[in-house]
Amino acid sequence: MQLESKYLDFADELDRVRDTNDLPPSKWRTLRAIAKCHLRGAPIRTVDLMHMADIASPATIHKMIKSLQDNQFIKIDSDKQDGRIKYLIPTAKTQKIFRDLASKM
Repeated sequence: MQLESKYLDFADELDRVRDTNDLPPSKWRTLRAIAKCHLRGAPIRTVDLMHMADIASPATIHKMIKSLQDNQFIKIDSDKQDGRIKYLIPTAKTQKIFRDLASKM
């Protein structure tokens, strides 16, 4: 299979996953940022995500965090020493989405 065809098939699968899970581009970028940090062994703090202006405004990010949590894509864990600090953790549902996509590459 040509590389271009393989990429286009992957792009179609990515669109299907995003549409099926009601993940518009900004919400998808937010979820990817959370998952990347988690995979690197450093879960992202809510406050750090809020400062990612390339994703969206802080108010929009706050709404997306709530929506992602309500739809069970992420969970929020409090820091054990300072309960004011919140970490965004991808759920098994999210991890499965990324594993399934990786298998299509």
